[in-house]
Amino acid sequence: MKYSLRWKLLGSFMLLIAILLGSVLFGISVVVKDHTRLARQAELETKGLKLANTMKAIYADKGKFVDLDDILDDADSYLGARVWLVDAQCHIVNVSQTNVGPGQGRGMGMMRGQNAGMGMMRGMNHNQQHDAMHTDGIEQNQMQSCLPDIQDVVDKALKQGESSAKLYSSRYYGQQMLVVATPIILDNGQKIGTVLLQEPYSSIETYMKDVYYYLLVAGIIAMLVALVLAYWLTQHIVHPLTAMEKAATEMAQGEYGQHLPVESQDEIGRLSKALNSLAVDLQNYINNIEGQEKLRRDFVANVSHELRTPLTILRGYDEALLTGVADTPEERHEYCVLMQEEIMRLERLIADLLDLSRLQGSGAGKALMEKEKLSLEDLAAGLLHKMQQPALKKNINLSLQKQMPSPVIWGNGDRIMQMLLIFVDNAIKYTQVGGQVTVTTLQEGNRAKVIIADNGQGIAKEDLPYVWERFYKAEKSHSRTDKGTGLGLSIAKEILTLHNGQAEITSEVGKGTTITVSFEQYIPQKQEK
Repeated sequence: MKYSLRWKLLGSFMLLIAILLGSVLFGISVVVKDHTRLARQAELETKGLKLANTMKAIYADKGKFVDLDDILDDADSYLGARVWLVDAQCHIVNVSQTNVGPGQGRGMGMMRGQNAGMGMMRGMNHNQQHDAMHTDGIEQNQMQSCLPDIQDVVDKALKQGESSAKLYSSRYYGQQMLVVATPIILDNGQKIGTVLLQEPYSSIETYMKDVYYYLLVAGIIAMLVALVLAYWLTQHIVHPLTAMEKAATEMAQGEYGQHLPVESQDEIGRLSKALNSLAVDLQNYINNIEGQEKLRRDFVANVSHELRTPLTILRGYDEALLTGVADTPEERHEYCVLMQEEIMRLERLIADLLDLSRLQGSGAGKALMEKEKLSLEDLAAGLLHKMQQPALKKNINLSLQKQMPSPVIWGNGDRIMQMLLIFVDNAIKYTQVGGQVTVTTLQEGNRAKVIIADNGQGIAKEDLPYVWERFYKAEKSHSRTDKGTGLGLSIAKEILTLHNGQAEITSEVGKGTTITVSFEQYIPQKQEK
């Protein structure tokens, strides 16, 4: 199971998805956190500017900071931020009153601080407040001691004349705070102080916990969906591969009748097609080997039969002569003539076998043939001259018909003549006395053709597919009476193959047979290279 491709793919997919999803969620959390902080900072800057304008108006009207308690407390409650008012010398003038003391901090909601010392300062004038803050004990000292931590923000705000902010660890509040300093600037440009808005950073972290929770839930859901999709995808990939493995195993065991379903046009689909094609090719190859083996066995059997028969006859006649059965000169002469015929039959059979072997010898026949430009009309004329005497013996009318233009081919003249002689010899042999055999030459398109037609006994429909096979004789009654070996049409077929020719036989019992032989037309530029 641990070596299964399915689980390897599934594990790889899930690991990759987990890494990518974790990276995305981490990036989202960082962006959300920064965005939240910046949004809160921008809000505090806006509110700080409004509060600074309020302080400016009060100072411009009264000449000092007075009656600020309610204003600062309301701002504290509204913003959820601590409000400190600092003068130009960075002395605390006033602060919002809260319910929570130093070091206790709170979230986004109201955080009421306690500052007894600051309560004592309310209602005092500026100088009295300043003196009180230096004499009011530990609380005032703690608050004032925090100012150096944010001195840079205050100085920057006063120097640039605009809000400045930063995160810092507050010793007074005992936690990390977001502070925004907004300068208070009179119309004449005088900078009289700074409004400090301080918010616990824990409020943002509390908000981010909710964000993390929802991101985690979304991540788990995404992982579950990804797991289902990854499992389906790996199943979709592995299932056809499993089927291919099974098919390949069965083919290795000799079962070639396999057909895999092609469910896609991708690489796996093309591989399925290739395996299907391989199975068909292997089946054809095996069938061809089996067919060749059958032909070999049949050929050996036929050759053995063809050799055994004349040898048996020769042996019988020889024994008759040796034992004196043929005791008259006439009988001995008759036996000698019969023995001579059988010897000639053996010679023809051996010659045809050797000829067929040379033609089939792994292309050797084609390599040994010298080719030249040939006129089919001239070959046909020579053919009729050679076969005129056998035709006259049976009173058969052997004629030649020519059609213009005269067809020309590229081939070996001796072999083409040998093939045509086989066809015409068979036509004369199986045509009754007084019959007709016609040889026609013509050109159709880019094909040169020779047609041999007779009105003889014809070939039965069921025998037509087998006439090219070695030793096959459609007319069984002529097995011994004729002089054929049963190899003529096989030799003719090999000659045709070596010339890239084609042959078609049509026949009807009692009406005759027509053989149409066609070759590629002679093309000098192509065939004389």
